Amino acid sequence: MWKISNSYGIAHTYCRTSLMLWFQAYLSFEFHL
Repeated sequence: MWKISNSYGIAHTYCRTSLMLWFQAYLSFEFHL
């Protein structure tokens, strides 16, 4: 049970981090045009 919730937390953190990085890249791309 702990492993499942732990892996879910890791995946959630990874998705949130990649989403934030994608959003920052999108904003910088928009402002550099």
